[in-house]
Amino acid sequence: MKKTPKLKISVWKAKDGFRWHFKRGGRIVAESGEAYCRLKTCTKAIENIIHCIDVCAFEWVLPKV
Repeated sequence: MKKTPKLKISVWKAKDGFRWHFKRGGRIVAESGEAYCRLKTCTKAIENIIHCIDVCAFEWVLPKV
């Protein structure tokens, strides 16, 4: 059975504020579209995303071919 790579969450201080990205298998799969003034606000946004992924139902929106 093939192991699924874990999701790695990175937060860092950039020139314009705090930013984050999610990596899986060495590739960025999601990133902040904005900088956050406070670290607490940045980490709260990440917690909200994780919570939503955990409890929300998904709706696929695919292009018409």
